[in-house]
Amino acid sequence: MKKLFILVVLAVTINSALNAQTVSLNGRQYIFIDNQWYQLGNGRQYRVDNSVITVKFREDALSQDIASLIESKGVQSIRTNILGFVDLKIPENADPLSIVQDFLKSDIVEIAEPNTFGEIFGQPNDPKFSDQWYHKNSNDYDIDSPEAWDIETGSPSVIIAILDVGLDIFHEDLKGNIWVNPGEDLDGDGVVWDTDDINGVDDDGNGYVDDIVGWDFDLNINNIEGGGGAITHGAQVAGVSAALTNNGKGVAGVAGGWGTSSPGAKLMNLVVGDILPSSFAVDDAILYAAANGADIINMSLGSEFNAQVMEDAVEYAFDNGVLVVT
Repeated sequence: MKKLFILVVLAVTINSALNAQTVSLNGRQYIFIDNQWYQLGNGRQYRVDNSVITVKFREDALSQDIASLIESKGVQSIRTNILGFVDLKIPENADPLSIVQDFLKSDIVEIAEPNTFGEIFGQPNDPKFSDQWYHKNSNDYDIDSPEAWDIETGSPSVIIAILDVGLDIFHEDLKGNIWVNPGEDLDGDGVVWDTDDINGVDDDGNGYVDDIVGWDFDLNINNIEGGGGAITHGAQVAGVSAALTNNGKGVAGVAGGWGTSSPGAKLMNLVVGDILPSSFAVDDAILYAAANGADIINMSLGSEFNAQVMEDAVEYAFDNGVLVVT
């Protein structure tokens, strides 16, 4: 009678949990929605696999006892890994959480838990992503961006200075990650090329008037759009670095964030030439980037820039913790 009472109480407890639509199991929370269990975590709901659970038997469990338990539960062993975990296929339409709870009652079971379906990160919805062979391709001549995006997609706390020939700061795939100079952003709204911030004054005292989004060191002006057909090169380099990723537009930047609500690295755009880079402009752009918070300086250009002033500029940037890439 006592055993029957315990079973009744246990059944009532399980039924109550099911009616409440939530269950705590192995320290994890599960919710039952539309005849489907989901594990709660990281602010998300992860669908529970209705076909397979995983069990680990105690080391001293006898093989005949394990086989007997598996048979009694109506499950089938699929595989066992080197750590001793056994994947068990459960009957169709069975409740995976109930079966896990049944296994946990056995004194020969060490661990029993349901399986869940996770998420595949790092596959952005940018329409041109499939054309960007350097992110991922079947020949593996790539930088494995999707694998990296599982770990980090790009942070607005990182500033990449693009030394090139200019770009369109209002480009739909770049605007969200354009660096705005905080010293010139008078109203602090972070808006790209905010006319309210243009006052003809060097507000941050860095020697450049209204350098809101960077500087053209070739023409010595604050308009960084550059000129000529080569302007697309600057846009391409900036796009490879940090075009908005997973925003449903254009391409995917390496450090472009993940959607418009999760911006990536900031692009500090510094013009060093019209069609071709000019050595007299490059060193000044390097010094500007280092002095104004750049973490990385990218120079996708080449020349015999071997003057001492260039070496000293690079050394200055390096000494100030800036990674210089060329």
